[in-house]
Amino acid sequence: MKEYTHEYADIRMQVPSDLQRSAGLYVLRSGFNRAKPGYDVGPKRIECYSFHFILKGKLCLEDEENSHELQEGQLFVLFPHVSYRYYKAESSPELSLSWIAMGGPQTSAAVEALGLTQSRPSMSIRFNAELRILLRRIHTSMGGRPYQQLSNVYALLDLLLLGCEQSSGHQLTMSAVNPQKNGHMPHKEPITEVEQHKGETSVQALWLDYCARYMQLHYAEPLRIDNLAAEVSVHRSHFSFAFRERFGMPPKAYLTKLRMTKAHELVTTDREAPIHEIALTVGYPDLFTFTRAFSRYYGISPSDARRQQE
Repeated sequence: MKEYTHEYADIRMQVPSDLQRSAGLYVLRSGFNRAKPGYDVGPKRIECYSFHFILKGKLCLEDEENSHELQEGQLFVLFPHVSYRYYKAESSPELSLSWIAMGGPQTSAAVEALGLTQSRPSMSIRFNAELRILLRRIHTSMGGRPYQQLSNVYALLDLLLLGCEQSSGHQLTMSAVNPQKNGHMPHKEPITEVEQHKGETSVQALWLDYCARYMQLHYAEPLRIDNLAAEVSVHRSHFSFAFRERFGMPPKAYLTKLRMTKAHELVTTDREAPIHEIALTVGYPDLFTFTRAFSRYYGISPSDARRQQE
């Protein structure tokens, strides 16, 4: 595990393949952690669903309307575009989590099939050997073996649904997340700017597209350009040169552009969102760092940018 400010964690991210996207439900991020004292995440928002499994300890979860104290043996879901915060409970000497962030049009149906809602985002589950193995298999399959990953994701959902059946006494069905059973086919994802270069077939074009997609999906995470270069087995200097040639700016500037574009959108259109929350939402560790970056990029502070829209 790598050491971060509030935790030791093994975090893995991926760009879903065409095969995974066509299934309508795919993994974006996976992780395991061991919390440090003072572990506290948010308040922030994400753009996908994230399934969090409490492996050890107790945790407090707060969203825009409710607060919950959860413990080992429970699963909770973070909903997209909803402000949330979660932290280690004072009474808990330790806290360990596993999580899987997922996208695709079937994900909301899977959450609904589990009976989870924004007002009731958690459920008790059995942390048996099968569940732990599936979580580990999904985690280790990140970035490769798409068939195995899809199989394990559906096996995980099936196991969770089986637990719901046993606890409620009612039969649930996977048809809500199976497009072949309910007559609906997955929706195609919107075309991004990277698609414009689809006609290029060189190896370099492929890994450049991959890296741009990677940043588009995970810009709010603690990304490092040298790690991204290592992800595609390219030297950092060549990576930066090739990226600039392709996209007209260095990779760090591209990442900043993604963060600043989203930040400006939230600052000017979501006036109820605190600036501190927006900072965390777009991947900055604190308000000061975000304000400095925003002011340097736009020539105006986030607060002044918001006031200009009034």
